[in-house]
Parts: sequence; structure tokens; C-alpha cells
Amino acid sequence: MERNTPLPNEVVERGRGLGQRLLLERQKAIEWRKARQSPPKCLDCGSTDILRDKDVGILIPQRGRVRIKGAGWCSTAYHRQAFTPEGDRIPN
Repeated sequence: MERNTPLPNEVVERGRGLGQRLLLERQKAIEWRKARQSPPKCLDCGSTDILRDKDVGILIPQRGRVRIKGAGWCSTAYHRQAFTPEGDRIPN
């Protein structure tokens, strides 16, 4: 559907604010990644021995094939665990 009337200023400003917040989040993610010293690791077992294979997926030799449901920032709310920026588990 084509819109012929301009959006109200408050809607435009809300969208602009959302865009700025998303940009700030991405910038923080980039800064974190550049500062990280340790290699990627499994958040469950802590292994850094992670192999990627386009046909098989992610392999952790100690555990076998690992199913990945998503990529990027990880929400740990489900597991109720906290991690340092280096991926080390913080004891509860």
C-alpha cells in the first residue's frame, strides 16, 4: 500500500531514536569483539576446540556434533548463567 500523507513527526522521531539505539548496540558489539582476547568457546562445556564443517555443522571433538540454533549475541536467560566478556562462566 502506498502512503501519500507524511508520517507524524512523533512517529519519525521514535523511528530515529530506535535506529540510534540499534546503532549504539552494534557499535558496542564491535568494540567488545575487537577487545576480546580468547578464542571462541562452547558456552556449555567451555571447550575452545571447535571445528566448523559446512556439511556437518559445528563439531566439538569432546562432545561430538553440536546443534546451533542461532548466531550472534547469545541470550543465557534460559540457562540462568552469566559469562565474562571472554566467555568464561561466572559462578552463581
